[in-house]
Amino acid sequence: MMAEGGRCLIGVDVGTTAVKSVAVDECCELLAEARLPLTLFSPSRGIFTHDAGEIRDKVFESLRLVMRNLEKRRVEAVGVTGQSVSLVLLDKSGNPVYPVLSHLDNRADLAAMGLENSLGKMGYIGRKLVGNLAWLKKHEPNVFEKVSKVLDMKEYVGYLLTGRSSVDKLWFMVEDLERLCLDAGINPSLLGEVMSYSDVLGYVDDKAAERAGLKRGVPVVVALGDSLAAMIGSGAVEEGDMVDVAGATEVMAML
Repeated sequence: MMAEGGRCLIGVDVGTTAVKSVAVDECCELLAEARLPLTLFSPSRGIFTHDAGEIRDKVFESLRLVMRNLEKRRVEAVGVTGQSVSLVLLDKSGNPVYPVLSHLDNRADLAAMGLENSLGKMGYIGRKLVGNLAWLKKHEPNVFEKVSKVLDMKEYVGYLLTGRSSVDKLWFMVEDLERLCLDAGINPSLLGEVMSYSDVLGYVDDKAAERAGLKRGVPVVVALGDSLAAMIGSGAVEEGDMVDVAGATEVMAML
């Protein structure tokens, strides 16, 4: 059924097993949705990866499917979220140089433990980000030297839509990430511009507009990770409320 007239917002979520896009009106009523399965590769124990090309294609396909059902609706903005920390490694031309390192992948665990002996205790983000990059630098040096951008999954979607790279400000609020990167021999500039959830990353460019069926110039905002976003979306806002986000990973929280 076509949704006609008025304004709407679009959301994109690249999860562990699917890419989902939705459109909602000004009252947050669902107008259209699309869900496409996403391949999670696990050739051996502890290795979990995605294909960045498949993610790109399915993000655009899901947006096209949603846009087909929004006749005469004006898209005011696109918000993106996704699994985290899942690293997409790109070269200077924006092409992937390595399979996407899923948040489920644990090859870097030993590297992270070794780094903690010299850098101090790291949290989840530090272990996943710095640990993975340190592991790659040691075991895949020819790949590492090609890396020009390191993006989390949601930032990768933002990059696909706007051509701009960014990193979640929250990462730098919960950990001393710049110091950890520098001490591990990793250039923090690989992560892109530090941005918060109220910042507009950029605007849908010509290439993305053609592939997604969107109009050029639509603002794009990179939101928080999908598990945290789901907690807000659950409506748990009062003291004592509890929420269980059950997906490829399970996260529980109580206010």
